Amino acid sequence: ASTTITASGIIKTDDTTAATSTTDGSLQTDGGLSVALDAVIGDDLIMLSDASVIHFGADSDITVTHVHNAGLTVKNTGTGDAGMVLNLVTGDTAVTANNVLGEINFAAPDESSGTDAILNGARIIASAEGTFAADNNATKLSFQLGVSEAPSEKMSLSSAGLLTIADDLVIKTGGTIGGANDTDLLTLTSAVLTVAGEVVGTGFTGTLDG
Repeated sequence: ASTTITASGIIKTDDTTAATSTTDGSLQTDGGLSVALDAVIGDDLIMLSDASVIHFGADSDITVTHVHNAGLTVKNTGTGDAGMVLNLVTGDTAVTANNVLGEINFAAPDESSGTDAILNGARIIASAEGTFAADNNATKLSFQLGVSEAPSEKMSLSSAGLLTIADDLVIKTGGTIGGANDTDLLTLTSAVLTVAGEVVGTGFTGTLDG
């Protein structure tokens, strides 16, 4: 018979059976589980179905969806122009130079070779360039890559927009380099550098031809 159990006090079970499926464990239900307040879970949260979704917000406007054998899709379901925002936020209350604001690591920790193979292979770090204040939040982005090592900085972008790279800069054949007012001052083709405009340097002012 269908029965509703209502209790005004706390309901407890002392059974310690672990849950490995939807039909075992100390507490089982064939339907949904409704919880009005916080849920505190002392161990793993296991979602067994492919394409399972976690919804956030009163309108379920943010979702995290399992993609079978691939990963996760994080989506803003709103149809406006906001897009999807992911904030990496530190709780540091006194940010000084080189303090990390956020970090993303890429690794293959289950690689069977071990040693260098299981170290982080790449890392992106946002770090403070100086002490944060009411008039300063200067931040650098560091792009780090491993070469038989833990990742080290191979490229960085300063708060002023200065891009620094550790090795050569290679662009496509026929690609151009220039400034905001003239984007093709230099054109690189196979074994040829074409300069458009005037070349100014120590002991020389003029144009190059030929």
